Amino acid sequence: MLNFKKYERQIILPNFGIAAQQKLQQARVLIIGAGGLGCPVILYLAASGIGNIGIAESDAVSLSNLHRQIIYSENQIGKPKAEALQQKLSDYNFKIYNSIQKENVLNIFKDYDIIVDTTDNFQTRYLVNDACVLLDKILVSASIHQYQGQLSVYNYPISNDERSATYRCLFPEAPTNSLNCAEAGVLPTIAGIIGTMQAHETIKVITSVGDILCNKLLIFDGLKMQQNIIQFSKDKVAVEELLKNGLTENYETNFDCEVENLQEITLDELNEKIKNGDDFQLIDVREWHEHETFNIGGEWIQMNDLLKQPEKIAPNKPVILYCRVGERSSITQQRLQDKYGFTNLFNLKGGIKKLMN
Repeated sequence: MLNFKKYERQIILPNFGIAAQQKLQQARVLIIGAGGLGCPVILYLAASGIGNIGIAESDAVSLSNLHRQIIYSENQIGKPKAEALQQKLSDYNFKIYNSIQKENVLNIFKDYDIIVDTTDNFQTRYLVNDACVLLDKILVSASIHQYQGQLSVYNYPISNDERSATYRCLFPEAPTNSLNCAEAGVLPTIAGIIGTMQAHETIKVITSVGDILCNKLLIFDGLKMQQNIIQFSKDKVAVEELLKNGLTENYETNFDCEVENLQEITLDELNEKIKNGDDFQLIDVREWHEHETFNIGGEWIQMNDLLKQPEKIAPNKPVILYCRVGERSSITQQRLQDKYGFTNLFNLKGGIKKLMN
């Protein structure tokens, strides 16, 4: 039964009314990720009166994320986010999924009308997009990077037999130099602004109130407090190929973008190698301004350049890659190994962050 008093302030809005509120109550929305973007999305969609919300989240609460992941608190550090969400949002009825993988994504998505992607992992985004296309689900997707954010609605029905462009239409391939928040940094307010916009667009999609951000990408600049909207078109050939072939890729779907089965070395082990005079190559894969500000020696070869110029890597001795927290260097290592077959690469575990404090 609709609680008119609770939602009165939105029901009385022009062109909204009880009909729109009932649509929210009946809506089935799945939120992928409960991090910086996911937190405001979860809070506002739940508060708006959406009746059926699912949340996919496999990570744990950590101290470095609390500045933007506003649902959690310090006494929950180390706890699975799924458990923390149930404690914090006990007044709402959520269904929690511990993982979204290629093997289960279609079975999970079929129970929802709208998928809201708040992750910072490109491979997860492609898996989510592809599943939405195969199942005719609407996708509301956003991302943040430092002082900027992006937002769009994909696979939106614009006629009885036609849907709008997909995520792959805009981004056919993942960039090779992408960074998550741990590497690039982000202001909590950017996560709040874009996450709130994402929740807002989801409400518009459900209620059919306002113009939908389909075939358009909103780009927000937090430093200039400006936003632009660019238009893009559907790649019908790519969509037809996806519909024909299904989920054929080997998607990497860790929400935190970690990579596995990589050789690593600690700072202590690196210092021991230096002390012993061992012969090895040390490469900083960060941007030049980061290298100039602070580095631990070795060569500076930016991540993207190194991926294009593997000949700069010494073939017959250990090669140690490093960055700020070990994320960029591990991604670089993984891609070099996958593409060129290197077996002598090591990632500096945890990066050089401790030395920079």
